[in-house]
Amino acid sequence: MIAVDTAALGSLTLPDHTGAGRRVADEWAVSPAVLVFLRHFG
Repeated sequence: MIAVDTAALGSLTLPDHTGAGRRVADEWAVSPAVLVFLRHFG
């Protein structure tokens, strides 16, 4: 099993659908969150 540092993950700021920065921890404080990482080829 891979260990995940959820404290470090929660401090990340990612863009939402409008491009505004949102802290990951702020999102999962309200409700569960699913993070999907996509890799763009090309």
